[in-house]
Amino acid sequence: MSDDFRFYVTLAQWTIMGAVGIYTWYANRQSAAAIDLHSLTARVTTLESEVKHLPDQALVNGLAGDMRAVTAELSALKDSTGSLTRNIELLNGYLLNNKK
Repeated sequence: MSDDFRFYVTLAQWTIMGAVGIYTWYANRQSAAAIDLHSLTARVTTLESEVKHLPDQALVNGLAGDMRAVTAELSALKDSTGSLTRNIELLNGYLLNNKK
């Protein structure tokens, strides 16, 4: 009878140790998942605070329109300076050729 008793005690010991091992594995897994969740939450919060400062689509569209207007004004300015440059060249040529 002592061999049967020893067998059941050993079996109970292995069962309890297995249950403790499984519980430890599960608890560590849950803890790791909680840590990962906390890390992701912190990252999302940081991202949200950074995105608040970015311009929205309406502002970008407005800036694109302003850039088109500036480009058109620069093109007109280039055309007017071209004719001004030609007039200055003619004056310079006249003054150089007609010295008294």
